[in-house]
Amino acid sequence: MNKPKIRKLVVGLASGALLLLATAHADAQCTELVSGLREPLGTALTNQGNLLVSESGTGAPSSGRISIVAPSGNRRTLLDGLPSGINDVGSPSGPAGLFMSGRTLYVAMGTGDVGRAGPCPGSDRPNPNGPSSPIFSSVLAIQFSANVEQITTRFTLTPADEQALADHQTVTLPNDSGQITIRIVANFPDYVPFPLPCFPDNVQLSNPFGLVGVEDMLYVTDGGRNLAWAVNVLP
Repeated sequence: MNKPKIRKLVVGLASGALLLLATAHADAQCTELVSGLREPLGTALTNQGNLLVSESGTGAPSSGRISIVAPSGNRRTLLDGLPSGINDVGSPSGPAGLFMSGRTLYVAMGTGDVGRAGPCPGSDRPNPNGPSSPIFSSVLAIQFSANVEQITTRFTLTPADEQALADHQTVTLPNDSGQITIRIVANFPDYVPFPLPCFPDNVQLSNPFGLVGVEDMLYVTDGGRNLAWAVNVLP
């Protein structure tokens, strides 16, 4: 074996060893923080150092929620009773992407049970029973104080609150820790016509998923309609 080949072999073995060490080190840093969540999807960090987690729920109505997770892993509920429904592919859909700006949390609400699978691959039809919530396919703005964040154990949204939000009213929920206010900043069409050769009555469902804010604008990806929305979030 000549020297250049030996040098390449040594370098290759050293690189492999470093990769194994780096992988082992990375694995050693991975620890479970919290368990028992309901189909967690989105996360956001608050200015108090807590992690907010959106949970899609079980698919049963009002099983969606947003949890507060402390660095210790202790979980508390910020908001329970959020919409959840079984979507067109048979999975729970409810609260999705989160974005925190100051003391306002923006929440993308997924497609829920607005649609059902159509008769041919890739097709959808409106749910014949109608959606279980009027605020699927929307974005909510939730405002709460640092004190509420640190001590609350639960606020709960009701179906009447959901209807008020759909009617563009601001909802205020009180408990022993204080109060939170919720308003809807975007309510996208549940679906739009999207004819297919195999199914002329096909629809394309709106499914807000991820979001990020820049100044007074919120940019929302829509995984159902394959587009992004720009939303002015000023009241």
